[in-house]
Amino acid sequence: MNEIAPAFSYLMASGLLGAGIAVDVAMATLAMGRWLIDRDNARYWVRAVTATHIVFPMIGYYGFAWAYHDLPAVRAVLGVLALLLVAWFLFGQFRSWINADHAAAADQTISFVAILAVSWDALWSGPAKSAQAIAWSTEAILFSFVIAGAVVGAVAIAATRFAAHLYPSLVDEATRKRQARRDFVALWIEFSVIAYFGVLAFARYVALSPITWPILLAIVAAASLLLFLPFRDRILRVRSLIYQPHLGEDPGGRRIDQPDIPL
Repeated sequence: MNEIAPAFSYLMASGLLGAGIAVDVAMATLAMGRWLIDRDNARYWVRAVTATHIVFPMIGYYGFAWAYHDLPAVRAVLGVLALLLVAWFLFGQFRSWINADHAAAADQTISFVAILAVSWDALWSGPAKSAQAIAWSTEAILFSFVIAGAVVGAVAIAATRFAAHLYPSLVDEATRKRQARRDFVALWIEFSVIAYFGVLAFARYVALSPITWPILLAIVAAASLLLFLPFRDRILRVRSLIYQPHLGEDPGGRRIDQPDIPL
């Protein structure tokens, strides 16, 4: 029993990070449903976002981990910096969620730029993860990126299949509004999980707080909900616009050019 608890905690922590950065992938996938009806496009999208969501957190993590272990004097600075990076990213995300101009930007073809755009949150998750993995072995840290990437890949696969099923029904306004309400909950979850890792870094590096992760996550989620509720109608309106089909479009018959990236 004593061995099961740490293993469960490790899997939960790794999976939680994957779930947090996977929500953005799911939202982008649903928004591009018209392009993902084609199976080749769908497979390419899944492979690409899974790869970036494994590599990008590694890049962000190892930069911070090196500074944490080799420069103890700057640990407090690292905690503040991790929190500020996450806050800066979430501020930009939140602005896009309440801005109607984002509806046009979200409806884009599958390109390398689109893949990068949906992967930035994975890059910022790396510095915050450095606080989570202080006591982990090298092997555990590396495998945690694979676990998080697997979660992202599974979510991407599910989202592409759901998007192909959902898109033909989006001609109905009631369906668009219903999906927008689901998105509101999903965006709140994404915001809460990513914010949690930023606050965790601050708590571990600066405040040196021993608070347990379920309590901290609950506090951050509640605070995030208080931020989201006043903007609920604006977020729903933007999400509904994103799903509005183009007149005269044949999504099943359209092809796109894919960038030449080996995956």
